[in-house]
Amino acid sequence: MKRRFLIGFRLGIASVVLSGISACSGGGDGTRSASDIEQQRETGRALFEEPTGPAIDYDWTVVIATFAGPQHAEFAEQGRDKVLSETRLRDIRIQQRGPSQSAVVLGRFTTPGDPDAQRSLRRVRETEVGGGTPFAGAFLAPPPPPTLDQLGPFDLRRAAATRPDAMYTLQIGIYQSPDRSRIPTSDERRELHAAAERAVRQLRGEGAEAFYQHTPNGSNVTVGLFRADEHRAVPNRPSVESDRIRSMRQRYPNLLLNGQGQRRIVRTPTGQALERPLEPSVLVEVPR
Repeated sequence: MKRRFLIGFRLGIASVVLSGISACSGGGDGTRSASDIEQQRETGRALFEEPTGPAIDYDWTVVIATFAGPQHAEFAEQGRDKVLSETRLRDIRIQQRGPSQSAVVLGRFTTPGDPDAQRSLRRVRETEVGGGTPFAGAFLAPPPPPTLDQLGPFDLRRAAATRPDAMYTLQIGIYQSPDRSRIPTSDERRELHAAAERAVRQLRGEGAEAFYQHTPNGSNVTVGLFRADEHRAVPNRPSVESDRIRSMRQRYPNLLLNGQGQRRIVRTPTGQALERPLEPSVLVEVPR
């Protein structure tokens, strides 16, 4: 039903655009104001923007209760409402943990060692209801793996499902925080993911078969999908690669960091710092 609604919504926008074009092409002097033109452009852009699925969760969380079976979603809603009505716990939500499993969870944390995560876990475990502590078995859980429905059409993880013969792709970009010693916050992660998706849309606009792969630390950008027989490692010699891979390396020779080239600094035995050429693009496996 949701998919049908979205299709109807998009067709509704299209009919508005077409009506505007018809109105401008017949009758009157055919002139349009600048605001009308910009509104039509924005409506047109909306029709061709990359569709997105539900947001992917990359945070650790405190699992209060889990529900499995055909009615897992309904039972999870009842459990969430019960927790909210009978305790002072807040920041409660439902998280799908599998095809037939949902959980009532609390909070969003970058790592399980986060002091806020540990405090929240203790608070949940010590929460009393009716003289007991029903949530003493609460635990910290990593983010659930994204489902296929959550992945955008240009997500590299979708490639394994749609192109089972694809084994390799050429990584040409990394989007991550300049401070590599820590995992980015949720807001920083969203900004990095958005930057990578913009880069992929630009590359596809230039005719490249580009993909992004989001991670808790940022995003990777790759181009091309190659079969297993297009790359063969040879001991102590350069790898044997297909013409398609070599052509892609020539077109995208560098591995960019946040859209910029990465200078390599190496030190000689005497300690002298020497600048080397930019980091080269690298062939990586398609995730499965």
